[in-house]
Amino acid sequence: MSIKNKGHIYIIDDDLEMRSSLSRSLGFIGYDVHSFASPQDFLDTTEKYNPAVILLDMRMKQITGIDFQRQLNEQNITTPIIFISGESDKNEIIQAMKNGAVDFLLKPFDLNTLEKSVNEALQKSENENKELELRFQYIEKFNLLTPREKEVCLLLIEGFKIKEISDRLGITIATLKIHKARVMKKMGTTSTPILLRMIDSIKDLV
Repeated sequence: MSIKNKGHIYIIDDDLEMRSSLSRSLGFIGYDVHSFASPQDFLDTTEKYNPAVILLDMRMKQITGIDFQRQLNEQNITTPIIFISGESDKNEIIQAMKNGAVDFLLKPFDLNTLEKSVNEALQKSENENKELELRFQYIEKFNLLTPREKEVCLLLIEGFKIKEISDRLGITIATLKIHKARVMKKMGTTSTPILLRMIDSIKDLV
């Protein structure tokens, strides 16, 4: 009987023995494991899965884990990271967590501790994917609005009253109410506060 896939794990570590050991242990308990000897090998792979988690060694020959984490952030690669390290100073740990790492595990660590951190990271990845899907849905809906409806939408979420918006746009209140009704219908809500949350989540993309 096959074990259900618990999620995808990328192991990035230039220590072959560590990669092999982690791959065997995590694969045995049901994870789909992909291992890489260097950060560049990971970047070069065409197989990217979501949700997923990166187990990243802190001390590698080509690049430090902190520097690679920074590189991933700059490229908007948001796969959650768990650092694994044989030795690290306090500043490295603090910087890694400030940059968004889910956890920092010092070698040797037990499998139960690792699995708990991995599951937390996978849940974070799944939640972020759902949020991203929602944002794309909101963008699609917003793009269905006419230019005038977009103006009305943006003024509504800025808190302007109906009379203020009609004066700003030079249209009658009756016409404005028609535009507002169409905005709400296309965006799939009847609530201005919900409309505000929807637009606020995509304002950097529209």
